[in-house]
Order: sequence, then structure tokens, then C-alpha cells
Amino acid sequence: MTIRPYTATAIGSLPYLEPEKAIDLIWKYLPNIPHWPQLPKRGNKEHFVYQYLYPLVELDLLEQLDDGKMRLNSGSPKWEERLTEFYSNFLEAEKTNNVERFSTPPDSALGFYRFLEDIDKHGTRQATMLKGQISGPLTVALYLYDQDGKPAYYQPQMRDILVKTLALQARWQAKELTARGVPAVIFIDDPSVYAVGSSTFVSVSRQDVVSLMKEMVQEIKKDARLVGVHSCAGVDWSIFTEAGFDIISFDADYYFDSLFVALDELKHFLGNGGMLAWGGIPTSDKIQSTNQTELLDLWKRHYNKLVHNGISPNLLKQVLVTPSCGAGTLSEQVAEKIYSLNLAVSQQLQAEWI
Repeated sequence: MTIRPYTATAIGSLPYLEPEKAIDLIWKYLPNIPHWPQLPKRGNKEHFVYQYLYPLVELDLLEQLDDGKMRLNSGSPKWEERLTEFYSNFLEAEKTNNVERFSTPPDSALGFYRFLEDIDKHGTRQATMLKGQISGPLTVALYLYDQDGKPAYYQPQMRDILVKTLALQARWQAKELTARGVPAVIFIDDPSVYAVGSSTFVSVSRQDVVSLMKEMVQEIKKDARLVGVHSCAGVDWSIFTEAGFDIISFDADYYFDSLFVALDELKHFLGNGGMLAWGGIPTSDKIQSTNQTELLDLWKRHYNKLVHNGISPNLLKQVLVTPSCGAGTLSEQVAEKIYSLNLAVSQQLQAEWI
């Protein structure tokens, strides 16, 4: 399907403790591509990494500690038995197309369930797509440790389990959203892709990361119309073009120039129908002193620089307008300002640039 150029959407996290305010904000400022709200201030159950991993806690592959954090339970005497059960569950889900077993429970994604209830009550209004999001495999695999302090990424079997769990949970989101009568777009949020090529993570292989991403994209596309990726860092964007994403979401506030490292790949990506989610609305302290005119001026400078470097103006209509990152750690007032400016910039670009 065709998405109208410069449509507004957002990354996912908001600073509310209860979902109703977040959902009202989302429908007010993102009428065409609303997302369900992640609410990290509710505690570790809605932590960026942990909230999607409860299917593995139930299988005892992860243990939940007293502070709500999780770690690999590879020291358990039942580890091999639990691995066998996981793969049995995965194969059954693939065979039957029933991914419910990989869903996240309501108390770790309250915003998702309340978002669905809101749609069931009020309909999809002006929405042309419904957006879901999930943490990316590299971030999760580098963040989770075993009892000896070794990250899951360096344990190939655990890395495989994490990728499959995240992918099926994203499919579950897509199924639930699509069941409301509007196509789903799912974004993978993976800031740790900056580790590729970093001297700190010399053993993180670019090709391994492409493979992880590609596996997730192919799995999610069984139920989602489009699959996007968000990374709020200056990463190797060709990883995402190679992995088969439809939309690349980047922080244009801080990392716009990082696009030029993979300019040829970007041209090819856009030429084949890919889209950019242009994160031009700051989620940093800069938002306090900026205004709509300044943000539009910055867009024009960025636009002209890309055109000067050989990207067709027509391809730069394949753009969504978003904040640069999530707003989950900010105040409610600042989050509303960000979403308000995001919509205002979107509407002005649609009025003047289509």
C-alpha cells in the first residue's frame, strides 16, 4: 500500500504511568499511523529489553531476579530440557500459525492491550496503518548476561532463541493489530547496531547482525504489511538495507550525516520503494528552545544536501516524520510538545512539498 508522504508517526515510548493519557495523546497527534504506547516508567516489567522476554521466563530459560531484571538461566539442571521445549513450541507455532504462546503478558505491555481495547471501542478512526514495535535482537543479546557475566550474543544457541522469540512476538503484535481491520507496520528498535565496527565489540560480526535482522524481517512479514527499523545512533545503515527492511528510522537531529557513509545503498533502497522515517523532532534538551520554523528550515537544508548528492526529489517523498527517539524518559509536558511539533511539521510538509 502507498503511505502518504510525510505522514506523522513516532517511536513508541511515552512517560505516562497509566496508558489512557498516552493513548489520547497518540490519537490526537498521530491520527494516520498511531502506535501502541510503551510505558517504561511503570517499572522493569516494561523495560525496553525485559518486556518482550516473558515467554522465556515461563520456560525457565531466563530467570527474573528480585529487582525485576533478567539473566540467562543456563546453569539450571533442566536447561537442555527447556531448550527442547522451546524449539518444540517454536516449530508448533510455525506449523499452525498460532503465535499466541509467544505473546507478552498484559502487565508487561499494558499500553498494547489498552490500545487494542480502545480500538475495539472507538474504531480505527483515520488510521491507515497501526504501528507496533519491539526491541532488536542485537540490543537484547548484548544486554542479557548469564550467571558468569557473559552476554547472550556470544552464545549462539541463546542468540537464536532470542531472535525467534522476538520475531514471533512481533508477529503476534501484527496479528492483533491487523485483526482490527487496518494493516500493521512493525518496527524493530535496535540502537546497539552501533557496535558493528566498534573497537569495543570487535567480535560482533556485521554479517551475523545482518543475518539476525534478516531472519526477523522475514518472519515478521508473514503477518505485517511493512517492517521498519529504528536506531538512534550513527550506524552502518547498509546493514538494514541488506536485511530487507521497508522503512529505516534514523535520528536526523544528531546523526543525519551518517547517511552519507552508505549513500549508494540508500539510493538503491529508496529506488526500490524503501522509506525513511525522518527523526527530525529532537527528543533532547534542544526541544525546549526550538520551534516549527527552525525544524522546517533544518529539513530543507537536509533535503537540499541529499539532492545535491544525487538523490532524486521524488524519492525524498518516501518519508515519514517522527521524533528522533522515544519519549519515555521525558516529562509528560515535553512529550506532548514533541508530538505536537511532529504533527505540525508533518502537516506543513504535506501542504508545501507534495
